[in-house]
Amino acid sequence: MNKPSDYRAIQFWGARLGSLRYYIKREQERAAIDNAPLNAIYYREDAGWRTLDDVTNENVIADAKRAGLME
Repeated sequence: MNKPSDYRAIQFWGARLGSLRYYIKREQERAAIDNAPLNAIYYREDAGWRTLDDVTNENVIADAKRAGLME
C-alpha cells in the first residue's frame, strides 16, 4: 500500500493552485486510503481520481516532466 507522501503529483498540483498545506496533506491521505494511482492529482465525486494523464495544458505537462512526475 502506498503512503501519503508517495502522492507527489497531488503536492505538485496543489502547489500550482496555491492550496494550503493541510488540504494537500488531506488529499494525499485520501489517495493512499483509496489506493489511487500514484500520478493522481485530485478527486472528483462524479469521476473519481484524476491523474496527470488527464492534463492537457502543455505548460503544466512541461512542469510535471521537469519535476520528474511524467516522462
